[in-house]
Amino acid sequence: MKNRLLSILFVLLAGTGAVFAQSEVTPPAFNGAVIRVFMTRMAATVEKIAIEQQIPADSISPVVGIVLQIDKAGNVAEWRYMDNTQEGRDHAEFAPATAATRRAMEKAYDRLGGTWSPATLTDGSPVSYTSRMTIRIPVEKIRSCLLYTSPSPRDGATS
Repeated sequence: MKNRLLSILFVLLAGTGAVFAQSEVTPPAFNGAVIRVFMTRMAATVEKIAIEQQIPADSISPVVGIVLQIDKAGNVAEWRYMDNTQEGRDHAEFAPATAATRRAMEKAYDRLGGTWSPATLTDGSPVSYTSRMTIRIPVEKIRSCLLYTSPSPRDGATS
C-alpha cells in the first residue's frame, strides 16, 4: 500500500514537473541581444542625446524604470514608466522620470530603431512578455561633458 501511494505521488509529481518544464519562457531579444544589452544601449543613447541637445544634467533623472510589454509578434504593445507614485508591480523606489528624461528616452528608443523577437516557450511557441527594467542614466558624465563643451567668457561668449 505504501509503495503504491509513493508510485502515485511520483507519477503526480512527474506530471506536474512536465507542466512546469513547458512553462519556461525564453525572454524576448532586441536586435538579437538580451534585455540587459538593450538597457545599456538605451542609457548610452540617452547620454548622447542629452549631450547633443545640451539638456541640463539636473533635468535628467539618474534612474528610470520602464515596463515594456512585448506581444507574441515581437511588437511593443505597451511602454510605461515605473516610479514611487505607481501602485502594484509598477511601484519602484525612485522618483518619476522628468519630462526631459522621458523625451530623451523616447528619442533614444526611436534612434536605436531595432526590433524585438518575441519571448518563446520551451516548445518554441511565442508568448506575450512583460519586462520591468531599471535603467541608470550616466548623469555625471552628461554634466561633465556639458561643462566641458559649454561656451565660456574666455571664448568670447557673453551671458
